[in-house]
Amino acid sequence: MKLAFIDHRPDYPDNELSNEVSAKEKLSTVLHTSAHRNEILNACKGGVMPFKLKKSVRDELQSFSNKQDTSLYIILLAVFKVMLYRYSSRQEITIGTLVNSNLLISQSAINGETSFITLLQQLRSELLPIAEVTAADNKNESETINSGNITFSEVFIFQDKLNSADAGTLSLMSFYESSQCELVFTLTDMADRLEGTIEYSVSRYDKEAIHAMMGHYVQLLESVLKTPDQRTGSLNMLAPEEKQAILYEFNDTITAYSNKKTITDLFEEQVEKTPENIALRQDNISISYLELNERANRLANYLVKLGVKKGSNVGLIAARSFNMIVGMYAIMKAGAAYVPIDPEYPIDRQEYILNNSSAELIISDSEYALGKKNTGFRVV
Repeated sequence: MKLAFIDHRPDYPDNELSNEVSAKEKLSTVLHTSAHRNEILNACKGGVMPFKLKKSVRDELQSFSNKQDTSLYIILLAVFKVMLYRYSSRQEITIGTLVNSNLLISQSAINGETSFITLLQQLRSELLPIAEVTAADNKNESETINSGNITFSEVFIFQDKLNSADAGTLSLMSFYESSQCELVFTLTDMADRLEGTIEYSVSRYDKEAIHAMMGHYVQLLESVLKTPDQRTGSLNMLAPEEKQAILYEFNDTITAYSNKKTITDLFEEQVEKTPENIALRQDNISISYLELNERANRLANYLVKLGVKKGSNVGLIAARSFNMIVGMYAIMKAGAAYVPIDPEYPIDRQEYILNNSSAELIISDSEYALGKKNTGFRVV
C-alpha cells in the first residue's frame, strides 16, 4: 500500500526530520498543502444521501477493533476499499482519506483471495505511523504547494462528534488538475451510533445506485463482524432481498409453451412474425429467418425424397456454422431425429456412434473425412 499526503510543514534541516523519515519512507508524491485544502476541495453540485448504523453495530465494531488492536477508522476504511474492489475488480484501489485533518492518498493492492484480516493488518501498519507524524505536523502550517500526479475519484472520511466541524469542509469536490472527486463517503462516530453521508456526483451516479451502495457497505460490515477471516472476494455484500432477486427472480425465465406445438412449429411462427430479422450471425455474415427457413425447407424436401420419414435417425456431421443449423431444422422438418456428431472426433468414434444410432443416412460438410469415406452410409 502507498500513501501520499497533503504536507503542510515548512522546510526543516534534515537533522530535524530524522525521527520522522522512517514513518514517511512509504509516502509517495506530495500534492498540496493543508493551508490550501479549502481551495482544492471546492464544492460542486452533487447528491447527498444520509444513513445511520445502530448502536449495536457500532458496539460490535468497537469490540472487534479492540480485539484486532486497531481503530474504528481503519476497519471502516478497509470495508470501504473492499466494497470498491468488489464493484470494479481493480487490483489497486486508490482513494483519498482524512487523517488528522490531512488529506492522504491511500493506494492498496487488493486480491480477492486475501482475507479481510490480512487487509486490515496491512492498513493498520501503514496508517498508524502516518497518523502519528501528521498529528505532530499540524502545529506547523505552511503555504508551500507541491504538485503530484496521483489521481483518485473517491474519498473516505471518518470523524468523531467532537472533531466533525473541521472535517466538515470536505464535501463533494472538484480537484484542480490532479483529480476529479466523484464520491465522498463520510462516517461520524456519535458515541451511541455511527452516522454516515454519501455525497456523489450526479453525472456519475444516480440515487438508486447510491442507495444500493449504502446497503452493500452495511452488509459488508455485518459480514466482516461474522467472518473476518473470509476472503475479501467472498464476503457477502448482498441483502436477502437482493439475493432472492438475483438467484430466483432474475433467473425466472420459464415460459409456458403449448405442448401441442413442435419446435419447428414455433420456428415457422417466428418466420411469419419477423421474416427479415436476423436469425443467425457468424463473424460479419448473417441470414434472416426467411432465408434460414427456405434453406431448411429445400433440404427437408430432399431428405423426404431419399426416404427419410417420421421416426428416422439422420447423422449430422458439421462444425458450428449456418450449415449445422440448417441441417438440424431440415431433419426435424422431415419428421426425423438428428444424431449430432462432432467432426473433430476420431473416425472410428464417429463410425461407432452412427452404427449404434441406426442412422439411415448422413448429412456432412464435404471437407470431413467420414463424408468422403465409404462407410456404407448414404452421405448428403
